Amino acid sequence: MGKKTEELKKKSERDCLNLISLAKVKSAYAKNLLNVLQLNDIDSFISSERPDFVFENTTMNVGVEHCMIDSLYNEKLASHSKEMNTKIRKAVDKEKVNYSSEDAASFLCECIKQELDATNRFKYETFLNSFKSICMKHNMNAEAYREKLENNNKQTKIVCLIEIPLSFQNTKYMVYEDDNNHCLLLNSIPLTKGMVNLISQMSNFDYAIILTYFKEKKKKKCSLYIFDCKNIEISIGEQRIHLYDSFDYYYKLSNVVTDYNEDVHGITFNINASS
Repeated sequence: MGKKTEELKKKSERDCLNLISLAKVKSAYAKNLLNVLQLNDIDSFISSERPDFVFENTTMNVGVEHCMIDSLYNEKLASHSKEMNTKIRKAVDKEKVNYSSEDAASFLCECIKQELDATNRFKYETFLNSFKSICMKHNMNAEAYREKLENNNKQTKIVCLIEIPLSFQNTKYMVYEDDNNHCLLLNSIPLTKGMVNLISQMSNFDYAIILTYFKEKKKKKCSLYIFDCKNIEISIGEQRIHLYDSFDYYYKLSNVVTDYNEDVHGITFNINASS
């Protein structure tokens, strides 16, 4: 991994860690655990590798390992968010501030089209397989993180921070439960029995945090759930989490065509597609 790539990776990890303090945490259970693990004081960490962050006080060492699971993961194109972030970064690096309004609008049209195409390709089974692959891979390494941080005079806790970036705000989902299905409007993603079951298998971690967010220009809307990997049922109950069997995006558009109009008032984007 090159130096620039490593720096971007570390910045991405730190940005996710920062989101913990911005998340809307309603449960007293979750707030208490974040406080016990020192994760409310995000500036107190020591930058590290394997695990990514270490928090220390007089009684406890806490290691935090970050991973990202794409909400629009596709088995052909892999991580959609990483692909889009790379594309946008390259465009910005190449053009800096020299983009004309026409170039910028054309670029954004293509980004919008790719977001909608990725939504159309989404399959819950593919998403869950990605969730399993990434979480189990990190779980295999977690015991080594614990050994690295263990101190006879302190407790050691290992936390997996699971980042799930969202492409759309107020997303409408179709959720499935037993033989029923219905629409659900969320600023997060529906949590499923399969996702939580996989977290319960992450035996080398003490806790796992699922953090979802939608990026806006001026603020980030985040949702956070924390799970005790050895007491999953308590975590579900205390945070009043409803679990579904699976989910899909309600609006799935194909044959997407995007263009734009520019006038004295600015640029208007037009989207044509079939459902």
